[in-house]
Amino acid sequence: MFQSLYHHFWHKIAKTDPYFGVLSHPNFLSETLPAHKEKFFQTGTHHIINIFKVFEQQFKHPLSFSHVLDFGCGTGRVLTALASKCLHITGVDVSSEMIGEAQKNCKERGLTNVTFLHMDGKAPFLQADDHFDLIHSVIVLQHIPPKTGIPIIHHLLSHLEPGGLAYLQFNYYTAKTLLQRWAIRIAFTFPQIPKLLGFKGKYLFPLFDYNLDEVFQVLHHHDIQQALTTFGKDGPHHFVNLFLQKKD
Repeated sequence: MFQSLYHHFWHKIAKTDPYFGVLSHPNFLSETLPAHKEKFFQTGTHHIINIFKVFEQQFKHPLSFSHVLDFGCGTGRVLTALASKCLHITGVDVSSEMIGEAQKNCKERGLTNVTFLHMDGKAPFLQADDHFDLIHSVIVLQHIPPKTGIPIIHHLLSHLEPGGLAYLQFNYYTAKTLLQRWAIRIAFTFPQIPKLLGFKGKYLFPLFDYNLDEVFQVLHHHDIQQALTTFGKDGPHHFVNLFLQKKD
């Protein structure tokens, strides 16, 4: 039941507020987006500048890529910035509506080195001969239950070329009691409850925490030779950024 509600949530927000679904700031709701759409894409550009700076400084890796994968590409916030850094990029998303928006945004920017792949929410979704020298995913895995997300991380890293780089971000701790966590899950399952209790937000996003031990076991399994971790916090949600390089 929860899994079907989870997919329903993302298909609904993709139809009503796709940009807010990617980056949940009031400026990116459909009614306010026209005045702030360029700012939306600027956040993606700044993100890529920052992570490329880390790769260059810490891993001494030339920032030239043949085939890049953006997992959870959404409306193309980061994908459009990555497209200028590589020969080809593939955007993957669970929402066909999001992919449709991303295609429009790529066309508007004259990007011709982009392809898209619609997935059903679970691994596998790549072909055996699909290989990438950079895999990227930001503000995506924390919205996927770990039971589904860990196999996805396995799947992604199995398609990373030797010597290739990856950037992954996910939550690992939420400063809420067990009772509060269950209250959020119940509210998400029965969306009429928060409205009755006076919840002011337009959406209640599902967020999940990953076990770091489990994630690092996956990295070891896929011969990740270097891993740089940086930590951040968004309200009660603590997240980690993983900068990875596979053994050559």
